[in-house]
Amino acid sequence: MPKPHRIAGLLCSVLLLWACGGGDTAPTTTVAVETPSPTGTSDGTATTSQPPSAGGFGAVAPSEAGFSDYRARFDMSGSAGEETFQMSWIMEQVLDPPAFRIVFEGTSGQVPATEVVGIGDEVWVKVGDQWMYSAQAGFTPPDPESFFDLFTVEPEGWEEVGTEEVAGRPTRHLRVTWNVTDPGVVAPTLLSGGRFQLTGPAEVQADVWVDDQDVVWRWTYQTEASAQVDGEQTDLVYQVSFEIEGVDLGLVIEPPAAAPEGAPGGVPVPEGAVMVMSSESQAIFQVSDMPIDEVVAFYDQALPQAGFEVSNRIEQPGAGAVYTVEKEGTTFTVAVAPSGTGTVTISIAGS
Repeated sequence: MPKPHRIAGLLCSVLLLWACGGGDTAPTTTVAVETPSPTGTSDGTATTSQPPSAGGFGAVAPSEAGFSDYRARFDMSGSAGEETFQMSWIMEQVLDPPAFRIVFEGTSGQVPATEVVGIGDEVWVKVGDQWMYSAQAGFTPPDPESFFDLFTVEPEGWEEVGTEEVAGRPTRHLRVTWNVTDPGVVAPTLLSGGRFQLTGPAEVQADVWVDDQDVVWRWTYQTEASAQVDGEQTDLVYQVSFEIEGVDLGLVIEPPAAAPEGAPGGVPVPEGAVMVMSSESQAIFQVSDMPIDEVVAFYDQALPQAGFEVSNRIEQPGAGAVYTVEKEGTTFTVAVAPSGTGTVTISIAGS
């Protein structure tokens, strides 16, 4: 039987990996579903793990609808027997210039409240009471379009449920249901690690609410299945939803007022150094217009001048240096090293 902290911890790790950068293209918290190959049942009948693909209705995501900004809510929940988890987050996005703010929490009590602010290529992440800063390219907020693969059903496959308003907009409510045999389609996040094994087809229901321009204002996706979890038979339930709460709101997204600025403890940095990561006690800078030996020479002079007592210094000519310094009862490590991009990296950590 899965433990709540395992499920919630996995979700938190995915979100923080996305927020703090995992390369040039950041991972997202959404699920991309590949079209699986047909599989055989015990009686030799071919089955499939998703509904008929091709076409579908002309779904338009909010980022493509011509809005200047929008606010949306995501909800994700699941249960396996008596174990449950739930996570919700609000996303605000400004399309031009690009900026976003996300506030999410694990309401099961296992994931700390977290906030992420992204402006251009700069991102600030708050976990608990502490903000961290990162300047890396390739950040994008969770993308509701990544879920649209789940809804690629022939137009005649959708049932008209009715009409209703979402965020004050008239919409058509459409629904489709089907059976799934691929566990990766049932609940991809929950099923990571191979601890979940379906013991029968899962029942899947997808609902969308679209306006007369095919803009998706709300969607939900839910599955129910019998499964073995860590070797024990149980019922598996997985739900995820997205809903636009407002558009063209005049949103203004700015850097957090409490975000860290500069190096911790006032450790000096060379003029022109660019901060790429910073928290309350750590920071990383990059220098692109100084040879590494000049950066080392800078610290030989600047640290004593700024009131830091150097207790240890290790240098390898042409490869940088590491300083241990102290000021006002706090010890700092300053490391100067070459980076793979031809720049010089300065890492500062206080203790």
